[in-house]
Amino acid sequence: MIWECVLPGVPGVKGNSKRILRVRGRTIVASSAKDKAKENAAAYHIRRARPAVMFDGPVHVDVWFHFAIPKSKEGKVNIGDPRWQRPDMENMIKMLHDAMNGVVWNDDAQVASLFANKVWADLNETVVKVRSVVDGV
Repeated sequence: MIWECVLPGVPGVKGNSKRILRVRGRTIVASSAKDKAKENAAAYHIRRARPAVMFDGPVHVDVWFHFAIPKSKEGKVNIGDPRWQRPDMENMIKMLHDAMNGVVWNDDAQVASLFANKVWADLNETVVKVRSVVDGV
């Protein structure tokens, strides 16, 4: 099974701004409202394109984070060139995977392999493709 989704807009990140709370002797990590809003926006588009059936076993994920070339970079970078400025790719992947939990798969622990690419493009968007891993391939 293969599932694909395009998330319009600037790729979101899961920030590191977390609050650690102690409630009745238990430690709780709370995300900021801004981070949760970004994840909810991604989850909205993911739910609209949800697969017919959630992935059950190990999956492979391909992600392309596209950033529109600003006027200040025109002529200096080309479409498809790597974008190595912030935001960090790991934080973008975390936000995306968390938004897919319970919609595309049960838990992002099912991700057995991952290909991610952060490049300059015409439009700001995130393209994600998920496929079942069969026989370790």
